[in-house]
Amino acid sequence: MKTRQILSVLIIFLCCCCDRSGQTQKSNEPDPLNTKPVKSIFPTEEIDSLRNLTVDDLWESYNAIKDEVEGFRAEENILQTIVKLHMAAKYAMALERPDIAAWQLNNIGYYSILVFQQKTEYQDKLRRMEAMPADSSKFNYMERMRLVFRENFKILSQASRYLEKAYELDSRFKEKDRTQKIYNNLKFIDWVRNFINKR
Repeated sequence: MKTRQILSVLIIFLCCCCDRSGQTQKSNEPDPLNTKPVKSIFPTEEIDSLRNLTVDDLWESYNAIKDEVEGFRAEENILQTIVKLHMAAKYAMALERPDIAAWQLNNIGYYSILVFQQKTEYQDKLRRMEAMPADSSKFNYMERMRLVFRENFKILSQASRYLEKAYELDSRFKEKDRTQKIYNNLKFIDWVRNFINKR
């Protein structure tokens, strides 16, 4: 892959942004980054149980979750940030605000990408690869990168489900800027998938 293409992917990723949103979560809330397949991002029974609350209670809970997210973000606790964003999306769906839910799901994708990048040392590996001359040592280095990325791809694979749902929800609205950011996160995951599968 040409350096210019790699840099464009990096720029796309860095342009992806996140929102300040949160969620209250019970201690038994599943980790959205788990590797087991999840039947539904929004199980009907969970959303229906939230709809038993008043609209004021739903908003109050949603706003409390946002505060929790901000706290976890300030602590750079990405995994808890993701868990809270998942709950925020559920409250948004109970409030019949799919636009807000879409943004929370996008943020799960965004933070999942950060987790992937941290675990794989993505930025350092990319910079090192770009600086290498195009010879067998670069080829060998790229193969080692592929292995590391492949071993951690389950994080992005799970995140893509949230981003695809975000894109689906967002398609009902005309907010092109938000749609583009969701798309950019999906595009980053596609780039990694293509990179690790390239032979």
